Amino acid sequence: MEIPGWLPQRLPLLDVSATLDEEKRVLYVSAVNLSRDDDITVELRLLDVKVSPDGAHYLCTGREPSATNSFAHPENVGVRSDQLNKLSSRCRVTLPRHSASVLELSLG
Repeated sequence: MEIPGWLPQRLPLLDVSATLDEEKRVLYVSAVNLSRDDDITVELRLLDVKVSPDGAHYLCTGREPSATNSFAHPENVGVRSDQLNKLSSRCRVTLPRHSASVLELSLG
């Protein structure tokens, strides 16, 4: 089935990058789940660092991949912040379907 304006099947469904703020000792993991239908659970494995047990998950998503905001519906696509608990140097995080996430992890 061809969906106009949607991604070709050959692209990976998950794109991840990370940035370290050395001065603040904060690791930012940015992830995009391109799947139209499925959440993706990822396992983070950080070597030779201690991770604070509390962090944040900033999530940008809408009901459908084609959702947009308008004056009539200004909250179709939004960003929310969720608290992450029980983090460690090896933990699992679920990325909702068709979403962009930033995980904020404090390093000890």
